[in-house]
Amino acid sequence: MGDVLCDFVEVERDGCTRRMLLDGVIEAAAYRVVRHVTLDVFNVMIDGGSGVVVIGDELDVSRSEQISVETFETAIGGW
Repeated sequence: MGDVLCDFVEVERDGCTRRMLLDGVIEAAAYRVVRHVTLDVFNVMIDGGSGVVVIGDELDVSRSEQISVETFETAIGGW
């Protein structure tokens, strides 16, 4: 896991957020659309068409990480 993804999991980890993100992944993939989720510290862009997720640090805009949807699901699936 990259630094941004590790920080994201550490800061944003809770059941409600996990469910919201998994629902966003399912919806984005089913309709091949882009979903944006703004959380406390991080912003998440789920691109169902290209199968990528971009996690951006709201407190430091120079920090972001692009990963596959599968990697993202694995990371949040263990919450």
